[in-house]
Amino acid sequence: MWKYASILILAILISSLVHAQKTLSVSKVNMETYALYQKQEWKQLIMVGENSIKQGIDFYLLRLRMGIAYYELEKYRKSAVLFKDLYRQNPEDASVKEYLYFSYLLGGRSMDARRLQNDLAQSIRDKYDIDKIKLISGIYAETKYEFLDDYAIDSDQIQQQTVRNQFHHYSVGLNHQLGKRTEILHAYSRVDLKNSIVSEGFHFNEKVKQNQYYLKSSFQIDWGTELALAGHWVQTKVKGYQLNANGDGRNGAVGSALEIAPYAISQNSFVGYLGLHQELSNWKVNLGLLYSNMDDLTRWQQEVSVHFYPQGNLKFYLLASFTNQLEEKLERGWLNRRYWKGGAGFQLAKNTWAQVGYSFGDMFKHVENEGYSVFNGVNLIKNKKEISLYQYLVKGKLNLFLLYQNQKERNGYIINDKINRQDINVQSITGGITWNF
Repeated sequence: MWKYASILILAILISSLVHAQKTLSVSKVNMETYALYQKQEWKQLIMVGENSIKQGIDFYLLRLRMGIAYYELEKYRKSAVLFKDLYRQNPEDASVKEYLYFSYLLGGRSMDARRLQNDLAQSIRDKYDIDKIKLISGIYAETKYEFLDDYAIDSDQIQQQTVRNQFHHYSVGLNHQLGKRTEILHAYSRVDLKNSIVSEGFHFNEKVKQNQYYLKSSFQIDWGTELALAGHWVQTKVKGYQLNANGDGRNGAVGSALEIAPYAISQNSFVGYLGLHQELSNWKVNLGLLYSNMDDLTRWQQEVSVHFYPQGNLKFYLLASFTNQLEEKLERGWLNRRYWKGGAGFQLAKNTWAQVGYSFGDMFKHVENEGYSVFNGVNLIKNKKEISLYQYLVKGKLNLFLLYQNQKERNGYIINDKINRQDINVQSITGGITWNF
């Protein structure tokens, strides 16, 4: 009996000793991190804090100081993780709310920041000129122009070729904020396109006008998790000349064998998008599924993209994406195309950013930017280089952007009943303006 009593007493003493050591350790960590906080030795504070947490020493003030240290080092995506834990514990702490809001905002997690916007103290909103959420949260306008070379084949034997001579794109959009978690985007776009066509030796022009309406809803399922649903309605009107078997000539002239008569075609298409976006510390992962029925052919796209912020902020980031497209064949079955994209973004000046990107693979009748950008041309795109510039003015409310793209397209033509292909270079400039209320 004494044996078991001795063991019990020894266990109690050891437990008390361990508890005393742990209490002492908490006290020591508290004093050490407070001293480092006072000296603003942020890197050392983080090292001490991480080591303490690994050893099981964890408390509110420790995470608060670590969060502030990450914030002061501009590692906003790291600080957001810590401040989010503190916010769950004490949602009424105004200081934590302020740090969390700016950690989200400066770390590129705008939807999470917006969720906190109305809950900030009035003094904080007045200090930083932060408005409450508005029903109409932003407007934008953009235009795109292509620079095209003359790549028409000069041959009397050519039987078939379509050459793009002119391309203009215009778009205007409106953002709505419905409460803390839901955002709606409306956009109207118009495309004006001119083609020169050779068909069986006859030359004629074709005008294409495309009217588009885009609607996207973004729902925040949870902090850092967003579901996006979008629909894009595309109406394409084509006017030109067709060949009829009761006259001959070109450009409307009538002869003894053939006649070229005007024609008009109208087609309605739909693009649907379902996406899931997930924030994971210094990473952002996007998964997307797209459906389209352009040219009365069903196409499915599956895409995955990753953004990595090595410094935990927007000063430098890397991006990569992969897209797989399945296109319905006329004779049954599916045609599979794939393409990849890589890029990087970086801050050039206080309110100026740039992003570069390179895409390669087989891009045809594809859709990008969550169903917003619809590529409905006749040429296969083999690669695309791009660089964009963003300038923020008026405390970040006004954004001017410029996008330059240079892409290699593969144009097909027929000579002597044989299909030939040539690579052409297409350059474009897109400019726009966004105003956030």
